[in-house]
Amino acid sequence: MEVEMQWLEQNWLFVLLGAGVIFFMMRGGGMGCGMGGGQGGSPGGASPHDHGSAPMQAQTVDPVSGRPVEPSTAVSTVYRGVPVYFESRENRDRFEASPGQFALPQAQQPQSHRRGSC
Repeated sequence: MEVEMQWLEQNWLFVLLGAGVIFFMMRGGGMGCGMGGGQGGSPGGASPHDHGSAPMQAQTVDPVSGRPVEPSTAVSTVYRGVPVYFESRENRDRFEASPGQFALPQAQQPQSHRRGSC
């Protein structure tokens, strides 16, 4: 018992720091909203706030044709730091020639800033 007390006296700062990290991760203050973050997600574990999770990406739309595409098999480019997916190279080339001509779906629009924690 005395050895345990000595260890705790010598390492109290690390114990306190670890408890603080766990607390912030549970509250959603950590990177990626922590371990759950109290967001009340769907049964698959994805919540509406998971930008970039597989369920959200499955609804990606080709801005040239307007048809849905699967990001894992689609042709892609990066526009203003955001990946954009296309069903063909021709559509990607048309987009890259004049990106302002095509409306990006809401999920693919570049975010100028984020509000809120998640």
